[in-house]
Amino acid sequence: VLSDFSSIGVEIIPLDVSGFSAPHAVVFQAVAGASSSMLVANDDDVIESLEKDDDESSNKERCLMFEGCRVLVSVLEGHYPDLVKDVREFVNELQRINLLNEERWTFVLANLDHEMEKRLEQIRAESEKTVNAAHLDDKTRLDIIAE
Repeated sequence: VLSDFSSIGVEIIPLDVSGFSAPHAVVFQAVAGASSSMLVANDDDVIESLEKDDDESSNKERCLMFEGCRVLVSVLEGHYPDLVKDVREFVNELQRINLLNEERWTFVLANLDHEMEKRLEQIRAESEKTVNAAHLDDKTRLDIIAE
């Protein structure tokens, strides 16, 4: 089992030991860390070279963390398949709920944008009617439009 971890060059013996004595203590973190959604690519072309080096080392650390979590999950899955399966479903459900929340806000903001556009169009139409009203003098027209 320990040879599984040495293959990636990461020393996680304490996690291995605690994973077998108390798998519930590490399985959520390992499954969440092994989730593919944790890897975020940063493709910004306007990064200075110093920041680019920091990003590359950060990406390497992220990849190492992902690989370590993936190996830890596979080892835990070999010994506690039901626990890992349940936690994986739980993590997927949490991600789905978060996505639903984002979708809801996108809908709300799009709806508000649509309502604002309709209201602005109404204001423009009323302003145009006021400008074209022949029975009003210029001062009254400007006062009405200003309101």
